[in-house]
Amino acid sequence: GAALGGVVFRAGNYLEEYFPPHSVDAVLCLSVTKWVQLNWGDEGLKKMFKTVYDSLSPGGVFLVEPQPWKSYRQAFRKQKMPEETRTHFRAIALKPQLYAEFLRTEVGFASVETLRSADMHSADEFDRSVLLCTKSGE
Repeated sequence: GAALGGVVFRAGNYLEEYFPPHSVDAVLCLSVTKWVQLNWGDEGLKKMFKTVYDSLSPGGVFLVEPQPWKSYRQAFRKQKMPEETRTHFRAIALKPQLYAEFLRTEVGFASVETLRSADMHSADEFDRSVLLCTKSGE
């Protein structure tokens, strides 16, 4: 309807594309964090979180679904992975159960709420938490 006249949806890669500061109101990140860490390591995930934060307008929200740690190991059973991916996996220090605190204290979100909670260590592949991260209204 008319209320959605200004809504634009964009699919993109926060690690490879430019998103201007304060250019988006909401970012939805589902079933992605594991693959970012496996392909770009902790530094890639940290960069993605920071780029999302910077691109959000004041009061903007970031909905992120951390995948359970158990699913990281399962990814190697489902498909052949390059050695670089295995190297990233072995070096991961920012595990999914640490994301909320990292997003609040290191990235700068004013609040990080758990909308749905799952055991981030042993949850089934699609039993996942969802975090709502809100940027301050500045």
